[in-house]
Amino acid sequence: MMARRLILPAVACVLAGCTSSGTLAPSRANPSPAIVEHGRALLRSSKTHAVAVVLLTPQYEARMSALPAFLVVAANGGETPLPFSPGNVRAFSGDTEVKLYTYRELAWRINLAAERQAETIGENAAADFMEAHSSQVAQSHTFDLPAITTGRFQPTTATPVVDPALATVALNQMVKTSQGVAESITAPQLDQLEGLLRENVIEPGQRAGGMVKLHPEDIKSGLPLKLVVSIGDEKHEFLFDAGK
Repeated sequence: MMARRLILPAVACVLAGCTSSGTLAPSRANPSPAIVEHGRALLRSSKTHAVAVVLLTPQYEARMSALPAFLVVAANGGETPLPFSPGNVRAFSGDTEVKLYTYRELAWRINLAAERQAETIGENAAADFMEAHSSQVAQSHTFDLPAITTGRFQPTTATPVVDPALATVALNQMVKTSQGVAESITAPQLDQLEGLLRENVIEPGQRAGGMVKLHPEDIKSGLPLKLVVSIGDEKHEFLFDAGK
C-alpha cells in the first residue's frame, strides 16, 4: 500500500517562507496626513511631479497573499517623458534598506509552493487508486516439524499483490493530477502579479504605477518604515509605523 502524504500547515508555511508578520500604518510624521479611500490609507506628495502611495496590507505576513505591499502611482508634471520602474522605489526600515520582490522571485515562490502541494495531492490520489485496485494473496500456512507433531501451525500474514500495469496507471495518474493541480494553483496567482510595477515611460501630464511588495523579514518592528519614490530629479518620502 502506498503511504499517503499529509499537507501539514507548518510544512506548507515553511515552503511558503512564513517567518515574519507585523502591522503597518501611516505615520503622523508625514507632512500631509493620510486620507482613507475605499477603506485604504492613501498618502500624497506633490512637487513638480506628484506621487501617491496606497497601503495595501495594514497587517502583513510572509505568505504570498499577505506580503507587505503598496500601490505606487506617479504623475509627470514636467515637459519631458520620464522613466518610472521598480528601480524608482526604495524602502528602509530605520537605516537598513528593505528589499523589494521582483516579478521573477514572486513567480518562483508561487511555482515552488504549487509544485509541492500538487505533488502531495498527486501521490495521495495514486495511493487511493492503488489501494482500491490491489488484491491480496489468500492466507497461506507454513508448517515445521514441531507444528506437525503438536498439530499446531503458524499462519503467515496476507501479502498485498500489485499488478505492474496498475502501478504504471497509478504513476501516470499521479503525474496528470499533479500537473493539473499545479496549473490550477499557479494561473490565478500569476495573474495577480500582472499588477506589479513594471518598466514605464510617463509622458508629460500622464501617470503610471503598480504594486511593490517588500521582503517582510527586513522590516523591524518599532522602527519607521520609509518608502522613497524617485521621479525625475525629485524624491518623495512616505513614512509608516511598523508594529508587531
